[in-house]
Amino acid sequence: MATLLIKLDTFAKTHLTYQFHSLGLNINMIVALLLTLCCLSATSGVNVLLLKPYDEFAAHMYQKSDTNKDGILTVTEIEDEFRQYDANHDGHISRHEYTSFICFLQPALYQLSHYLYDQYDLSPNDHQLQITDFEAFHAKLDSNGDANLTQTEWVTWWVKTFQGLETANHHIHGHSAEHGSHHCM
Repeated sequence: MATLLIKLDTFAKTHLTYQFHSLGLNINMIVALLLTLCCLSATSGVNVLLLKPYDEFAAHMYQKSDTNKDGILTVTEIEDEFRQYDANHDGHISRHEYTSFICFLQPALYQLSHYLYDQYDLSPNDHQLQITDFEAFHAKLDSNGDANLTQTEWVTWWVKTFQGLETANHHIHGHSAEHGSHHCM
């Protein structure tokens, strides 16, 4: 059984202590994910204000995701980070697989995980993450189109995304008004 011990400092300066036994999880992805998802407010809606300053927070996410530390985030690095969510190992990550994994790591992050899934799921109407989504996500963030996703491009995109979530109250997706409760069960 894996245990994850998390100590959150004020203003989203996060220190993680972790012990994983027999799960084989990518520790860099777990750290990046926790930094990406941070916190929900005690009431409904997403409280991303705890991620401020957004630029520093996003820079830390990038550094954790750039596993070979070459200053360029590749589609392969993005795909490798998401591979751990594929619970049934079919090559696709469903919303349920993604949000269930988030629930396992940190139940309070459930609602925000749906916002983020929608950011990653870029293939029209398939509702699952796969290589085409990672390629599209990479291209979406690569603002100058040179196929090199730099830290500047990453940070710029995430800052805008976090700012947009400041006014988010409920996640609306498809036919349902909200995905489940505000917290995992």
